[in-house]
Amino acid sequence: MPKSIIVIVGSVLLLASCGGAMSEGPPASGSDPAAAILHDTLWQLESLGSAEGMQTAIPGSEVTAIVTPGAEPQISGNAGCNTYSARVMQQGEAISFEAAVSTKRYCTTAGVMEQEEAFFRLLESVRRYTIEGDRLRLQDAGGVTVLTFRARL
Repeated sequence: MPKSIIVIVGSVLLLASCGGAMSEGPPASGSDPAAAILHDTLWQLESLGSAEGMQTAIPGSEVTAIVTPGAEPQISGNAGCNTYSARVMQQGEAISFEAAVSTKRYCTTAGVMEQEEAFFRLLESVRRYTIEGDRLRLQDAGGVTVLTFRARL
């Protein structure tokens, strides 16, 4: 009997010591404060646009994003009418998104479907991000901010 207790206690200690080694996600998040803030924060779209100009998100359209780290990092959220997700490629402040997959609902609120199409198109053009305070700015290859989000608490 004492021998089996020792084996059980030893097994429990061994499993407990492995807990940290089995976690998913890039180790860079711990050493990169911007990446740590980027990941697992709910972001609310404030504006979208291009070098020609930015426009404020349609009030009440609820465009959100959350970047989830892991073996296959992804961005997901609500695009104003439909929910979406896309694979994320990130290294430092360089970031890009594959084409998003989304539900296919049609919304009748004026401008929401057009805003959603623009959001998906701009998301695919992103190549870099910056975080200043509670703002996330996604920029295209030319350094132009195309999407601006605010952290939602």
